[in-house]
Amino acid sequence: MSKIDKRTKEYKEWKRNQESKGLGDIVEKITEVTGVKKVVDSLTDDCGCNDRKKNWNNIRLFKKNINPRCLTKEENEDWKSYRDNQKWRIEGLKLYNDDIEYIWKTYQSLFRVKVSKPCSNCSPKPLMYMLDAIDTLYKESDL
Repeated sequence: MSKIDKRTKEYKEWKRNQESKGLGDIVEKITEVTGVKKVVDSLTDDCGCNDRKKNWNNIRLFKKNINPRCLTKEENEDWKSYRDNQKWRIEGLKLYNDDIEYIWKTYQSLFRVKVSKPCSNCSPKPLMYMLDAIDTLYKESDL
């Protein structure tokens, strides 16, 4: 590739095309770096790599472009009530198991993802991230 000014749209487009879109792109990069791709290409015209890459890229490996669903009226009221009556905000930054369970289940439901449940003794960062994400949805809701 010839030198492209990093401030241009051309560079941004090139950079976007270099990013891995999924598991297929990652495997392709690994096989190129290790030399496996050259060997396979020299042995056969079509090994099915492109089809396999396309199928593997459909596996959601990255959490980019997560499209959350809207809060229902009941969820909206529950979240408002929860945020108004948080024990942990009043008593300090200790999240109780009930809080963790509620935040975790609400986040998974709204964002349609499966994430591991944060523990009460671990860093609060994952829970704070979930809280912020749910709060953003709550504030953007029309209910």
